[in-house]
Amino acid sequence: MIKKYEQIEPLILIDIPIGLKNGGKGERLPDLGARRILKARKSSIFPIPCREAVYMESYKKACEVNEKLTGKRISKQAWNIVSKIRDVNNFLVENEIFRKKKGSGT
Repeated sequence: MIKKYEQIEPLILIDIPIGLKNGGKGERLPDLGARRILKARKSSIFPIPCREAVYMESYKKACEVNEKLTGKRISKQAWNIVSKIRDVNNFLVENEIFRKKKGSGT
């Protein structure tokens, strides 16, 4: 018997970090949770640059800014997806409706 599933609202999955930190020590909670779930593949979740570093024009400057604000430089792996992180962050800044968290009321 084939079950028929009805999609009530659209589901959008994005494999790009959202919810950038402005600075400070420690990792984002979503990254810690994802590593816990992925176990053996946890190394595929790498630290994400802070918001200001994401908007730097060069890897060197992004590293300097991130180190100043978080105490850590950024990886080349993170730098290689910075343009995509910017795209998603800009989209969320410009489209408030998509920033709402399901069930949180915000």
